[in-house]
Amino acid sequence: MEAVVKSIISEDLFVIQGPPGTGKSTAIAEIIWQHIRNHLRKEIAGSYKILVTSETNLAVDNALDKLRSRHHTLIKPIRFGSEDKLDKEGRRFALENLHNWVETGQDEMDEEEKFANVNIIEDWMQQISKRVTAYADENTCRIISDWQKELNNPTKHIRKLFFDAYTEHVNVIGATCSSIGKLSSTGKLTRFFNEYLKVYHPTVSFKESFRKKIEFDLVIQDEASKASPPELALPCIYGKKAILIGDHRQLPPMVDTNEFKENLNNLKNKSKDKEYRRSIARLIRTIDGNRTSFEKSHFETLFKKIPTNLKTTFNLQYRMHPAINETIKQFYIEEGGLDCGLIVPVDLGVNAPDLNNFASRYHGIEVGDLLTSETHVLWLNVDTPEFKKGTSRVNYGEIEAIDYLIHRISNSERFKEFISFWPDALMEEKQIGVITFYGAQAGMLGELKQKYPLVPLRISPVDRFQGMERNIIIISTVRSHCIAEFPNQKPDYERFGDLGYPKQPSLGFAEFPNRLNVALSRAKRLLIIVGNAKLFSQKKIYSNVLDTIKGHPNARFVNFKDLEN
Repeated sequence: MEAVVKSIISEDLFVIQGPPGTGKSTAIAEIIWQHIRNHLRKEIAGSYKILVTSETNLAVDNALDKLRSRHHTLIKPIRFGSEDKLDKEGRRFALENLHNWVETGQDEMDEEEKFANVNIIEDWMQQISKRVTAYADENTCRIISDWQKELNNPTKHIRKLFFDAYTEHVNVIGATCSSIGKLSSTGKLTRFFNEYLKVYHPTVSFKESFRKKIEFDLVIQDEASKASPPELALPCIYGKKAILIGDHRQLPPMVDTNEFKENLNNLKNKSKDKEYRRSIARLIRTIDGNRTSFEKSHFETLFKKIPTNLKTTFNLQYRMHPAINETIKQFYIEEGGLDCGLIVPVDLGVNAPDLNNFASRYHGIEVGDLLTSETHVLWLNVDTPEFKKGTSRVNYGEIEAIDYLIHRISNSERFKEFISFWPDALMEEKQIGVITFYGAQAGMLGELKQKYPLVPLRISPVDRFQGMERNIIIISTVRSHCIAEFPNQKPDYERFGDLGYPKQPSLGFAEFPNRLNVALSRAKRLLIIVGNAKLFSQKKIYSNVLDTIKGHPNARFVNFKDLEN
């Protein structure tokens, strides 16, 4: 509520830090509604135009999906962008899909998607069809019945009428940061601008189109902490006011300084201008001397320096069971901590076996000596060596442990009961998410999909999982306190002592706490960490996680080699 009120009062800029599961998408929907409502109340002529953007397609699609209301159609969103890059939540709003529907009566969505997501104009028509029954009486009953039949099976003429009426009043546009702009690098009009013209200037000629500007009253940018400075700034150029939402305790922009340097060196080598070559050399030295700056998001700098009245932080999360929340709350100490809103200020039924209860984080899975229905966090300790695979890393012992976990969990009757509760349209609720810090490990874990074709799995590197959630998450940390020189290398105790392999003290990608925060915060009901406790306990922030797990009544620490085969 504080965020919504402050965002309305602020004149040109407002910043929100939203940790995992704190309801950022819900807040965005409410902020949009209140700004449009404010505009309508003031009876200002013309449409209030809002741009909703993010560095990722997923965040944009999720934000738009939250805007649908069963009570009104005053918010009319459209999604810009290539339809093949959008998630099902975004395709229902896609301008391309809506055009296709007008022409053919068909959506570019598969049957599973249609089951849960008719396009936004069809949704509007269904709402009208339901509402008119409230006005039916003896004199109008037949007319209304005929009208409903027309709405439920619209001709092309009627589809076009509704499409034109909808697009005439569109007040929210969704698009990714990098797509926004008027001209491409080749000087041609961008797809974004062409679609902007189709919605807001449908009759303008090609010649006149170059004189039109991209203008929005409000720009809302989600996942702003993942945006590079250009991505952060670009949408704001086109808005009178900007609201930036992100979390600098999660992943920053993925900036490869080595790639920067390589490209700059190529430019330097191609140039014959000595001053230009010297300026590039200075830039390369600047990069070398400020590598840590590239690991920090511009959002973080902005959030820490902006006045208090222009920012706020959410501190209640509604995604994770309280035991999972305990593993990540340490990341938010500077911002006042992070509590589980499912039990604070009152318990809403977080352990209720009734899965229909929105607050329930019960899973009910029982797996012998491994899991009980009261276990919500498990650290499965694996001490096998890692080894290099190209520029990436792999740990066969962790793959074996995850294979074991999936085998035992999927054969549990309680697990079968759990996933059968969710309809096929809610596949995200059924899936076990398997995430890892290394791409090579993710590739090898992907083979488990073939081994367990009946088990719904989503396997991905952690960098691609930010913004997602699953009921059950298994994390493969990969790094070990020892390293093998080649796959399946046998231990050599005479050469390497007690470990049998060379020592390996580095945490690699996992050294970055933000990446761990993202990994730990994806699970709603059951979090399983497969990793080398000996290595990870060397760093304070990880030893805190281990201590939390070992001391919590809803968490367990288990050595993989001690489990029954």
